[in-house]
Amino acid sequence: MTFPTVAARAGLAAGAAATVVAAGISVAAASTGSASATSHTMRFVGAQIQDVMAHDKDVATDKDTTKGETVGYDVTSCAVDIQTHVATCTVAVARAKGILYGRAKVNVDTGKGTGTVTGGLGGYKGATGSVTISPGPNQNSTKITITYQV
Repeated sequence: MTFPTVAARAGLAAGAAATVVAAGISVAAASTGSASATSHTMRFVGAQIQDVMAHDKDVATDKDTTKGETVGYDVTSCAVDIQTHVATCTVAVARAKGILYGRAKVNVDTGKGTGTVTGGLGGYKGATGSVTISPGPNQNSTKITITYQV
């Protein structure tokens, strides 16, 4: 999930154009999973494929990789508050096992954010958990960690 264009299109200062993310989106909140649920962690880098403005939202698609291997794709839809420099996003992360959904807030100046896993489909049905986002190794990339329970 990447968010550099979100900041640029929102007319923020040049520093705000730093990578934000993800579609993702960093989701960090207390999990509501049961005590017996097994915790799983995904770590990947989202590299932006395309980004467009749709009405008042920045919508982006990213290719997600781990150790150079494509592990899936994500889509983000973000509204940027130009006063606070915070992007409020919804995200869908697609993997072979299914789709994870989440919400996150990302500071467009630092590229860091947190959020929550709000559910999923397929092998992620009923998922809960947290997500964290930070700038990736390249301008249009983001590091994402998702910890979830099903």
